[in-house]
Amino acid sequence: MERKYVGGLSVVIGILGFVIQYAPPLIIGRLVDGGFEGMVPTIGTTGQTVTTYNLLSNIAQPLVLLVVAVSFGYSIAHRVDMAHNYRWVVRTIALGSIGGVTLAGALVSSEITVTSIDGFSLFLLLASYVAMLASIVPVITVGAFAGAALSHFQTDDETPSRPVDASTDSSSDSLSRSTDENSHTQSQTQPIQ
Repeated sequence: MERKYVGGLSVVIGILGFVIQYAPPLIIGRLVDGGFEGMVPTIGTTGQTVTTYNLLSNIAQPLVLLVVAVSFGYSIAHRVDMAHNYRWVVRTIALGSIGGVTLAGALVSSEITVTSIDGFSLFLLLASYVAMLASIVPVITVGAFAGAALSHFQTDDETPSRPVDASTDSSSDSLSRSTDENSHTQSQTQPIQ
C-alpha cells in the first residue's frame, strides 16, 4: 500500500513539475501574442516586460518545484520508515516522476502535428524529451529525499538521547584527573613549615 501511495503521488508531482516548468513560458507567450493591455503590469516596452517576466519565472520555477518536492518528501517520511526503505522510496519517486512528466509531455505534444518524421525530427523530439526529464526529475527526486531526510532527522532530534556511561572515560580525562588527585594528596601530606 505504501508503494502505491508513494508511486501515485510521484506521478502527480511529476505532472505538477511539468506544469511548473512549462506553463509560465506558454502563458507569457500567449500574453505577448494577445497584447498586455490591462492584463498584467507592463514595464517599459513590450520587450522589457517579456524579459522581466521570463526572468522572474526562470527564478521562481526551480524554487517552487524544489519546495513542492521537499514538502512531498517530508510528508512521505511520516508514512514510511525511511531508515529501512529509503532505496525503494527514491527509486519509486524517480520512476513515478518520470511517468508523470512523460504523461504530461505526451498530452501537451499530442497537439503538435508533425508533418514528416525524419531522422533529425526524431532526434529533436528525443532530445527535447530527455531535456524535459533532466530539468524536472532530478529536482523532484533529490528534493523529496531531502524532505524525507529532514523529517527523519527531526524525529531523531526529538527522541531523548542515551545517557552517557560514566565508566567510559577517555584516556586524557582519566590522566588529568589522576594528575589532579596526585597533586592534591601531595599538598595534604607535606608538613607546614
